[in-house]
Amino acid sequence: MRIELNPNSDLQLYKQLSNQLIELIANGKLKNGDTLPSVRALAADLGININTVSKSYHELEEKKLIELKPKA
Repeated sequence: MRIELNPNSDLQLYKQLSNQLIELIANGKLKNGDTLPSVRALAADLGININTVSKSYHELEEKKLIELKPKA
């Protein structure tokens, strides 16, 4: 999964992340049952704040595109 964010874009980072994840789902690169990286791991990989990834994940959950499962 390749995600690239542009900090100079007018579009907020969480929205850029959401849009790219939606595109991966639409293109079949992310399928039902696939596991997304944890919020912490993805934030570290992208060099962004944990809250940015969390906001993006929650937006996608509200749209019923992903299902969040709290850490057991």
